[in-house]
Amino acid sequence: MLRRSFLASAAAALASRHIPRSALGAPAGKLNRIGIELYAVRNAMKANPEGTLEALAKIGYTDVELLWSFKNFGQSIKQVKASLKRYNQKVWK
Repeated sequence: MLRRSFLASAAAALASRHIPRSALGAPAGKLNRIGIELYAVRNAMKANPEGTLEALAKIGYTDVELLWSFKNFGQSIKQVKASLKRYNQKVWK
């Protein structure tokens, strides 16, 4: 590690001790919504779009970001909407 990097890290660590906890935001709690980019599961979506959306819903994902560059994984807009509705998922906008 370079001396400059070390000094910068040490200064940041010391400065962070003086930040009040209230400035760091609310404590963690239960999320009402959680989403995923379908790019992260693109191989599974290519193989089985319906099954992948079902699995994501079972895990707890409520929102998805569509991957238009993959042309909806061979599905029409109507099919995508039906799948999302079936698994109570919404599209990120």
